[in-house]
Amino acid sequence: LLLAGIDSLKIEGRMKNASSVYKKASRDSGIVIFNLSSLAGIALRNNKKVTITLDFTANYDADAMENLYQTAKHRTILGALNGIFNDKICTYILEKNNINGKDFLSTLSEDQFKNLIHSFSCLHFDIADLYDFDQAQISAGGININEINSKTCESKLVENLYFAGEMLDIDGICGGYNITFALLSGICAGEHIHVAN
Repeated sequence: LLLAGIDSLKIEGRMKNASSVYKKASRDSGIVIFNLSSLAGIALRNNKKVTITLDFTANYDADAMENLYQTAKHRTILGALNGIFNDKICTYILEKNNINGKDFLSTLSEDQFKNLIHSFSCLHFDIADLYDFDQAQISAGGININEINSKTCESKLVENLYFAGEMLDIDGICGGYNITFALLSGICAGEHIHVAN
């Protein structure tokens, strides 16, 4: 499945990972970024099926959606949904459901509208493959953190050898955590190198 138009899009939502790698499905909430984590890569390398389900309705209740249907019938479908859901996601889901977003909301029955809203709560993707290393935002692996002094970033195995950032086996979620760790661990290592010399 190609996600043209919504790749690298950042929006609020909830994700359920239904990969057979996990004994139970994992969930995550917050900003959904349309790029996959290293967990999906590990599962795919182990020939496991990876499926994610996205829910963009977590912040909306059924009464609000019912009210929208009753009060916005004079608006286009895309126009009515656009203030609630991201416009690219709206366009994607409307196309997936063969609905013309330029039609008026009144052209949909209440059941059709409920089914459309349900589409925003269960957007399924089977993940077939990943991009290569050149496209990665972060990399997994590195120096085992048990071999590093966490207060100085110095190797426990080799004196006066320091590591920082992605050289260490730490990979955080997207959102600035990896660059923050890289900067702070670099400062930590640099300060201790300075003191040692």
